Amino acid sequence: MTAPRVRALAASLVGFAILFSGIPVVVHGGRASDLTWFILVFLFCQYVAFRLLRRATLAQEDERLALARAKHEKKTAERQQATGPVLGKLCAVCTRRIVFEDDGSRCKECLLPVHHECRSQHEGSAHQAGVGAYR
Repeated sequence: MTAPRVRALAASLVGFAILFSGIPVVVHGGRASDLTWFILVFLFCQYVAFRLLRRATLAQEDERLALARAKHEKKTAERQQATGPVLGKLCAVCTRRIVFEDDGSRCKECLLPVHHECRSQHEGSAHQAGVGAYR
């Protein structure tokens, strides 16, 4: 358990202990009004426990959202890099650089940069019917 959850549990248990310690007072004293202060302190302890537990839950949610946001930003950056210009990239077939922008483009299936003259060889070997990138 995390520290805020332990504190919340402790506050709740203290509240119950105070409430149960008031029961003998009522039993031996005979007046139910004597229990009023014990009930008020119990309710206050439960309120504190709820606030501590809520704070712990919100902190965990913030951590989870931060991880999800970082994962999404990384995936977006990878996608933007994969769909960027092919100028200066290595061809997926011949491994030579694409020197001019008109010399190559990205494969429509896997988004790898290929020369126009290497495209048919790439599509024939990398993207056969039934074999290819899962999308």
